[in-house]
Amino acid sequence: MSIEIKKLRTPLSPLENLAVGATGGALETCIQMPILTYKFCVQEGRPIPTNLSGWYRGVFVQAGTVAPITAIQFMVSNFGLLGPWN
Repeated sequence: MSIEIKKLRTPLSPLENLAVGATGGALETCIQMPILTYKFCVQEGRPIPTNLSGWYRGVFVQAGTVAPITAIQFMVSNFGLLGPWN
């Protein structure tokens, strides 16, 4: 079964892997931002936001720092540099 699946998988180029990783990292941050905001409010003793823009305050900064790291991790792991499992 795994041999058939491997034949159907088209490998992505390093640039495509970077794009997928960056998109995934940014999306991950956007989805988790309300949890992060709650954590920051509790840690800093700030009041919990009452509107949507308050919950997503700083999302571009967070996504901008997470996306490049996730992109590099995704590219390196799918390029076969981290192990024999590819």
